[in-house]
This record gives sequence, structure tokens and C-alpha cells, in this order.
Amino acid sequence: MSISRTHSALLLCTAISLLPLAGPVRAQDAAAQADGTTTLEKIVVKGKRVKSANAVADTPLASQTTAEDIRKKDIGSIKDLGNSTEPGVDYVDAKPGRPGGLFIRGLGGARVVTLIDNIPVPFFENFARQGQATTTLSNTNSSFDFSSLSTVDVVRGADSSRIGSGALGGALVLRTLEPEDLIGEGRDWGGVAKTTYDSEDRSVGGSLAVARKIENTSVLFQGSYKRGNETDNKGTADIYGTRRTKPNPADTYESNLMFKIRQDLEGGHRIGLTAERYSLRDRSDMKTLQGVSVSGSTYRIGDYRGYEDTERDRVSLDYEYEAPSTDGMIDAANLSLYWTRLSKESGAGDRLTNNSLYIREDSMRNSAFGIVGGLESGFELGGVQHTVRFGGNAMTTDFSQELFANTAGSTSPEPSDTPDVSGNS
Repeated sequence: MSISRTHSALLLCTAISLLPLAGPVRAQDAAAQADGTTTLEKIVVKGKRVKSANAVADTPLASQTTAEDIRKKDIGSIKDLGNSTEPGVDYVDAKPGRPGGLFIRGLGGARVVTLIDNIPVPFFENFARQGQATTTLSNTNSSFDFSSLSTVDVVRGADSSRIGSGALGGALVLRTLEPEDLIGEGRDWGGVAKTTYDSEDRSVGGSLAVARKIENTSVLFQGSYKRGNETDNKGTADIYGTRRTKPNPADTYESNLMFKIRQDLEGGHRIGLTAERYSLRDRSDMKTLQGVSVSGSTYRIGDYRGYEDTERDRVSLDYEYEAPSTDGMIDAANLSLYWTRLSKESGAGDRLTNNSLYIREDSMRNSAFGIVGGLESGFELGGVQHTVRFGGNAMTTDFSQELFANTAGSTSPEPSDTPDVSGNS
């Protein structure tokens, strides 16, 4: 017991002797802070621009395919998309008496919507000519080039509140490339190039996309070109007439050009201009109809050809906003003032054995001028994070259709199958 009391006494004495030293130490620290105050410079953290979630595709019903997936899996068509990353998506080629186009879970046509940068792609087809071999117009949902895309979102199911009218079967939501998609961290330029070969139609193509950033200005240019032939089948009868089983010889030419310029402003604002042009041309040697009787005569062997052209143009003024902090009322916003035009033209014909002309041509065009946009706001209430989104699209459209016929030497513009329509939505 005496040893324990001795140890306790020593510890107590040590503690008491150290107490006077604690005060001067604290006083010296306080004096140092008062005399040597250092004001740090403002630190600016810069990073890659991160877009907010797309309101249209931000749903459990949607799945996404990125540009990296498109390049790695060599996705060059909607068929490739459905066979690789997006089950339930298919594309059917149009044939006489059977319309084709994009299908999502079995629904297609006007029940499926295609959006490119939130701008709807018009859908139209000529029901009156579905039985024709050469003047059927359809497949407007596929008038885009995969090499110009940064993401592909597939929305399955009806959700017109997010997409707009016509989304009974779903939607294909496409985002085109932006400069920051090509420019890597710490660089002021970037690009990607690709060459492709498809044994299905023996097509060869190439694409190039480059971007450059100079201070707060970014510029992007994308271009692609592909040339192919008819899609082969298992037919063996390489003859003229309706008993032919091999496909008609065809040449296809597909191209796409896109230009973007973006200007970053203070406070998270960005303005820009986008211009795009897509073209698809098909030229066919209609051997299945050569030698077939028409108006008392027949098409001469080697003198009956068909064609189908698709062109889509778009120009838009774009605005984007990403809140630099989380204490604002609006977290993100976007707005686009756009003009777009989609036209399709098809026809066939040539000289008959009596040396007279027999030609039929059909064309459709849809032009639209509109504005599309939305905003996003997030807040916390009751320990739960909430997000509110507003969006809308207003446009004025003009649709026209023309039919031309030269039947056995008599030339006349025939009445169109559908009336010209102008409207607002």
C-alpha cells in the first residue's frame, strides 16, 4: 500500500508542475495567429463539363448505349443495335405490300418516336403506294448516322408525358456528339476516325469527327460516307421477270455532315449553333419487272431502273445551363430554336419496247420550325431529395406530297395521294 501511495503522489506533483506551461503555449499560438494571418488565393477547380440527366430518358423504362459501345461493337444500323445492346429493337426493310421501319417490342410506324437532340424526326409514309414496287415511301425513323451519335437511349413503353405524342410503343432518343466528347482531359483538341466493312451488303465506309477548343470556344466537325450494294439472299434464279429470286442489283450512297460551335459563358451558361445534313440514295436495276407487260407493251431488258432518296436537314440555336452551385433555384436548363426538313422521293421507269416512256415518281416533304426546352430543379424536403422537371415542344409544320407520272408518252402531274397539311402543335 505504501508503494501505491508513493506513485500517486509523484503523478500528482508532475501534473501540478506542468500546469503553468500550458498557458504560455496557448498564448503563443494565439499570438502567432493574430500576427501572421495568411489569406489564401482563390482556387478554381476546372473539370470536364458533365451534363445533367436527360429528362426524356431518365426513367427505369430506358436503357442506354454509349458512343464507346457503338465503336466497340461496330453498331452501324438499327438492326445492329437490336442484335447487340438493345433487345426488343428491330428494323424491317420495306417491301411491296409490307411497310417497314423501326420497331420497339413489336410496335412501329407512328407509334414509335425518334428524337435527335430532343428534336422530333417526322414520320410519314404513303399508304396508297404500299403495293407498288418502286414508289413506296417509309422508314423515316432511320434517317440518321450512328457515327454522329454520343448516346442512344431506348425508351420502352408508352410515356407521352416525357416524349410527346406518338410514343405508344416507345422512343429512340439520340444525342449527337459534343466537343467535350472528343476532347480529353488536359487537351484542347481531339478526334476519332473509323473505317467499316459490312459483308451483308458489301458496303465500305469511313467516318471522322474532330473537335478543337480555343479558350471558351469549342468547334466540332463530323463527316461520314458509306457506299454499298444490295443485300444478298439465298435466291439462285438470276433471270429477268417476276420469276427472278436473286435480289435486284442496287447501289447505295449514305453520307452525313454535322457542324457545331459552342461558347461557354460565365455562371454555367452555354450558347451554340448546330447544322446537320443526312443523305441516303438508292439506285436499283429493276430486273424483276423487265419484260413484264405494261399498257400493252413491256419494259425493255436493261431499261427499267428505280431510285429512292432520303434527305434530312437541321439547323438549331442551342442554349444550355448547368448551375455552378447547389444553392440556386434552377439546377439545369436547355432550350433549342430549330428548323428541320425531311424529304423522301422514289420512283422508277424507263422506255418500253414501243419506245415510249413510262415513269412514276412520288415525293413527300415535311418541314418544321419550333422550339423545345426544359429545366430541372432539385430540393430536399423531409430528408428526401426531390427533382422537378418542366419541358415542352412547340412547332409549326408544313407537309406536302407530289405524284408525277409519264404513262406511255402522256405526261401529267397526277393528283397527290395525300393533301398538303399545315399545322401547329
